Amino acid sequence: MSEIRFDQLNYFLGIFKILLFRIIFYAHLLLIPSCFPGLQNPIEDQLLTLLIRISNQSENVNTALSLSYSDSPYVFTNSLPISPVSPTFTGTITSCTSLPALPTGLILDQSNCTLSGTPTMDSAASNYTITASNSLGSATAIISIEINTDPPTGLSYTGSPITLTENVLIVTAFSPTVTGTVVSYSIAPALPAGLNFNTTNGEISGTPTVTSVATNYTIVATNPIGSTNFILTLTIVEEAPAGLSYFGSPYWFRNGQAIPNYTPSLSTGTATSFAIAPALPTGLSFNTTTGVISGTPIITSANATYTVTATNSVGNTTTTFDLLVNNLPPGTMDTTFNVGSGVTNRVDSIDIQSDGKIILGGNILDYDGTTRNYLVRINSDGSIDGGFAPNLNNAVRDVHVQSDGNILIAGDFTTVGATPRSRIARLLGDGNLDVTFNPGTGSNGNIYSIGYLPSNNILLNGTSITQYNGTLTTTVFEILNDGSINTPFPIGTGPGGLTFIRSSYVYEDGRVLLVGAFTDFAGDTKYRKIVRLNADLTVDPTFDPGTGAQFNLNQAAVQSDGKIVIVGGASTYDGNVVSNIFRINADGSFDPTFTANSGAGVTGAGEIINTVSIQSDDKILIGGRFTNYDGTARQKIARLNADGTLDTSFVIGIGFGAPIVDVNAIEIQPDGKILAGGSFINYDGNASRGIVRILP
Repeated sequence: MSEIRFDQLNYFLGIFKILLFRIIFYAHLLLIPSCFPGLQNPIEDQLLTLLIRISNQSENVNTALSLSYSDSPYVFTNSLPISPVSPTFTGTITSCTSLPALPTGLILDQSNCTLSGTPTMDSAASNYTITASNSLGSATAIISIEINTDPPTGLSYTGSPITLTENVLIVTAFSPTVTGTVVSYSIAPALPAGLNFNTTNGEISGTPTVTSVATNYTIVATNPIGSTNFILTLTIVEEAPAGLSYFGSPYWFRNGQAIPNYTPSLSTGTATSFAIAPALPTGLSFNTTTGVISGTPIITSANATYTVTATNSVGNTTTTFDLLVNNLPPGTMDTTFNVGSGVTNRVDSIDIQSDGKIILGGNILDYDGTTRNYLVRINSDGSIDGGFAPNLNNAVRDVHVQSDGNILIAGDFTTVGATPRSRIARLLGDGNLDVTFNPGTGSNGNIYSIGYLPSNNILLNGTSITQYNGTLTTTVFEILNDGSINTPFPIGTGPGGLTFIRSSYVYEDGRVLLVGAFTDFAGDTKYRKIVRLNADLTVDPTFDPGTGAQFNLNQAAVQSDGKIVIVGGASTYDGNVVSNIFRINADGSFDPTFTANSGAGVTGAGEIINTVSIQSDDKILIGGRFTNYDGTARQKIARLNADGTLDTSFVIGIGFGAPIVDVNAIEIQPDGKILAGGSFINYDGNASRGIVRILP
């Protein structure tokens, strides 16, 4: 017979004690009914249940133990708090001990044997036996602990000395290598603007926004025992200039007439100096620091090509433009704008990109012999942009270039390329469809104009529109910048009658002026053909047009004093006789000081004004199908002074000629030159089909 071990004997003694306790307890329990006859069995059952529960809990607590630690050996730093080290165990731990005692500052949790604390003395690597115990026995694990008292050493940064480029992102942060434990990093002096130094891991990151000569930076890695340092040399150089351009070239200047300042732009980098060759014509100035062209030419000059170079310490870039100075009067065709055979059919809308390229929308079939279905982009010199070919299936009535370079188009089309897009779409800058703008099933009626709101939402209006992407709407409605409709729209029933909204004018503060063919708006008959909305798109009650206009209105533009010039086919406004053009005050009331409001303006059967634009000097450009203005011959285009009188200095010759043609769109370039689009085939006897540029 084998010998019984001591721990086995303890186990059997424990079992015997439990059994003896139960026997004594049950014996007393049996005596209770005889001593207290009124006490019934339910109490006995409850006591028995309680006894069983106590017994079971006692047995669970005394489950057998196991204990282990991963990642031993452990190396800790003197005076640095350690991350708690928890063991893996089974059973219930009632106490935990270490043999020998743990290094000073470290403690053991008695309920789970977790190590924690902050060592305060150095210690060589030693083994420690950790014992976890409960009433049934114990389990042990051996771990090695070393307290490292060494300071960090060997700090370095790969690549030093480092050269960075201004405004260029550090793609991969510069990280240090070091031996030992580091609590924190510091750097002196501070890094240049745009660069970041991480005091936890010593990384250098960011985008430098200034240049800097070679500079030494002292980086220190520290722990409670000591530190190490490294001298890092850093230089930040300029970004080489690139993408130099001047907006609006080629340039035509008039002898004796001051020109606006022409400021160059760079796609990347900055320039410290500019140079031009050959020298500009007499009277014009070139700023060698900024590259700005300004002044007043005082002699005529034949067309010549000029080269501008922008330079900084690390490189340069160049651009060229053509420039001429002559004595041609305003209204003369700009012959540097060469459209070749121009547009087949007609242009209805024009917008200009920030790079000077021009987008034409309309009933377009080709441009200068190249097929372009309803939308074309041309360069600032009139040549076609061959890489831009969206290919629509029907007319584009309005174009709007967003500030991000994307292009909103609206009209009669239902597809862009092979993709369904019903009457509204957005293109990327390269002409491809922007699929993030999703109008769903779009509009069920043609859209005439786009109003881009300060909120980046979009106001659309047109004719015969009752639904947008399945949602009931009116002929004017709002969509979000992703193409989805914004509901509810706060205008109730909107425009009434046999109706269309021809165009919208959006104020800088978000108010919107709508003109068209409606007989009322939201049920109010005073808004006949014209209404103004607040920035929240509710009707503006401060705008009172009286009885409104008798006949349809096509477009409105606002002068610098807030007065509104309106064109169309109207013969009266609020009971006052007008002739297709009139001006109203900012509150909607009739302005009798505007000369055309006396009944002059465009007269004659079937004559109409389609479009109006206001120059920066408040002069007014009008285009349409007319042959005179206030009795003076003007074929389809005229310029008016700010008070509505004809500007006779704007000499158009025979203008657009034949009576069956129209000017549908006028757009003023930043340099003042005038783009006119329509169904014409020439201007002042010079071939220029569908699009022409006129000198201001």
